[in-house]
Amino acid sequence: MPYSSIASQTDEKSSVATRIAGLIKDERLRAGADYWASLRQGRRAPRRRDVDPTEIPSGLLPWIVLADREADDFRIRLAGTGQYSLIGQDVTGRTLSALTDNADYNAHISGIYRRAASEMRAIYSETEFRTGGSIRQLGRLVTPLSDDGEAASQILSFQVELRLGESRNADIPFFAQDDTLSYSALLETPLDL
Repeated sequence: MPYSSIASQTDEKSSVATRIAGLIKDERLRAGADYWASLRQGRRAPRRRDVDPTEIPSGLLPWIVLADREADDFRIRLAGTGQYSLIGQDVTGRTLSALTDNADYNAHISGIYRRAASEMRAIYSETEFRTGGSIRQLGRLVTPLSDDGEAASQILSFQVELRLGESRNADIPFFAQDDTLSYSALLETPLDL
């Protein structure tokens, strides 16, 4: 059943987007959580073949990342154009362990992906970046996909910039600003969808 049909159904439960509104402020990420939950259809995680790019909520497709699970890492199969604007380079084909020049950040992101895969549940996180007087914040929804219903074979994630208010360099990608980039993990929480 197409996402639009599922999303328009009414029942006793409120939509996932409504239930998590207090935690996830960005409406794009709430729509992504609602979309992922609608694909599960009683399973722990949806299958990759359940994901239809034409059904991904409006405005979210540029912020998508699809990564294949490898033995000890994840390899990015697809990264939306919005990811390029955030990172400053095409990351398709890279592993998360070699995503950027910042090994600590790579380990942080890999850890979130591993947690979503091992727990077979959606993880929401926020990260703040500081560089050259700018403060920027990212929100990330990391969700597992499973072909067999037992183990995650891929990760579907959405990563968006949450605020631009204090940034002087909002049009410059995070990892292209300068060598003084630092980050802080503000939040990481599993979602019961």
